[in-house]
Amino acid sequence: MERQFSKNMRKILLVDYMGHCFQNQPTGHSLKVLNEYKRLVCDKFEIGIAAPKSIISNTNLSDYIYKIQLPFQIDVDECNNKFFNIKLMQIKKIVNLCIVLINQHKTKEFDYIWFYNVDFMFFLTFFFVNLNRCKLVCTIYRCGFSSKKHKRRNDYIFRKVIKKMYLVVHTIDIFIGDCRKVFVPDYLYDNMKYEKYKCIEKKEKAVCLGTIGQNKNIESLIDSFSHNNYELDIVGKFRNKERYEFLKTLQLSHIKIEDTYLPEDKYYSLLAEAKYAILPYDKNEYFKRTSGVLQECLFLDTIPVTFKSILDDNNISGIGIDTIQDLEKIDFKHIDVSGIRKRNRMILTEKYGWEKNKERLYKALVE
Repeated sequence: MERQFSKNMRKILLVDYMGHCFQNQPTGHSLKVLNEYKRLVCDKFEIGIAAPKSIISNTNLSDYIYKIQLPFQIDVDECNNKFFNIKLMQIKKIVNLCIVLINQHKTKEFDYIWFYNVDFMFFLTFFFVNLNRCKLVCTIYRCGFSSKKHKRRNDYIFRKVIKKMYLVVHTIDIFIGDCRKVFVPDYLYDNMKYEKYKCIEKKEKAVCLGTIGQNKNIESLIDSFSHNNYELDIVGKFRNKERYEFLKTLQLSHIKIEDTYLPEDKYYSLLAEAKYAILPYDKNEYFKRTSGVLQECLFLDTIPVTFKSILDDNNISGIGIDTIQDLEKIDFKHIDVSGIRKRNRMILTEKYGWEKNKERLYKALVE
């Protein structure tokens, strides 16, 4: 850990206490969000980072003056429904959180601690913990918890904890909560980053990309595409190997299924070249919740296909469905998508620019 802070600048610690990964390579949105938040605040703040090895070893540490490598990370291979693994993951998260809190209690090093990647363990911890002499910030990707089990209890904890926050950064447009809050999208549009991937001539196919867990209804997706005969590529890291082996038995000539870790460059290339991206989420799990993949469809001119409620919650145009089975009736080859692309380009300009979001975030942090 280095301590070389300027006395004149505020100090902010960006924290990911989970570090989802596969073979020490980060999965999900954490590293992307970290790099964007760092860029948003680096002009006005000295920045520290607290995260597991999967994040620390894959980011440019010269951008941070203070580094805390947390001892535990969550590997994709651990993320199954076995009771022991679930409890072990919860313990790992809480230990990492406690290390961050104890360090701040001892050193009082930071003016702000920003937990930018949170789950229920964060809310459960801060339900019982108060951290004085430091402004707590957290990023929220949803409005409460969608799980029916213990929903009332969990939502109560959620509401109590967000009141303790100095600032809640919400990624969904309309966030209902009794707290100080500011809207910043999951990702912001960087022309230099995304332009090189854009394909003028899209391939006549659909893709389903990223880490594949239980919240993606791949079985019904394959069944629907077996009827419409449109090309579909399902590519990503499967959390459950037995499920992957079963799904391989359902594979057809126009449906490709591949269990692999997708580096960022490969992910963007596959998403950009496809005409459509299918998001077969559990719509209850994604109720009032944002999706980074949806926003990247916007950035790469790929047409998202998912539940109408998810498109509405994210304020993005696409092909909306009521059930996964609706996909088998869609004639993907002959849909005129020009209107969808036009609306999404307008949304891109209005909502995802760097300067507006940077100014709005800074005002919320310092006021």
